[in-house]
Amino acid sequence: MIPYSQNIFKISDPEEIFQFIAQIGFLNTKFIKTLHIWVPWMATLSPWLQLFYVLSKEATRLRSIKLGWGANCDYLWHLERGAMERGLGDNLDFVRALGMIQGLEKLIIKGYYAKNWPIYLEERMGTPVRAICGHYREGRELKGDMNDKELEDQKFLCEMNERELKTFRSYQQGTEDLIP
Repeated sequence: MIPYSQNIFKISDPEEIFQFIAQIGFLNTKFIKTLHIWVPWMATLSPWLQLFYVLSKEATRLRSIKLGWGANCDYLWHLERGAMERGLGDNLDFVRALGMIQGLEKLIIKGYYAKNWPIYLEERMGTPVRAICGHYREGRELKGDMNDKELEDQKFLCEMNERELKTFRSYQQGTEDLIP
């Protein structure tokens, strides 16, 4: 079915997709090809596990997932292992459930996730994984023909990305022993 295979479905709450699947039925769920998933830092684990189980069984033509994990990194103690503010990006059950999905051609992960997740997902899902560190923001290449405002904006973006990378590395510190 063209409406399901040609659209990108964006999810930040598993309940939304469960309602959608109930409306379109499992037969049409098979035609979904592309999902963009955002996992807020305060998300509850069990609905995500259920969603990945359903997708692994029913969305058999799913080919592309872009998944981002949120974390509340306002303070250093939010980055300590076990802190609720870390979100689900270092949760073993979450990444194992995600790994059940097969047949993808493209998987992009971004945001805050454990150090070994890209390698694990690549091996488990059999697809190349593009891993973006934190919430990297793409900018333009600095060129000599840019006006002062464009140069200032690009430099600001570079500084933001440097801070983001530092926070991401702090998040990943101590996750080396998390092996799914």
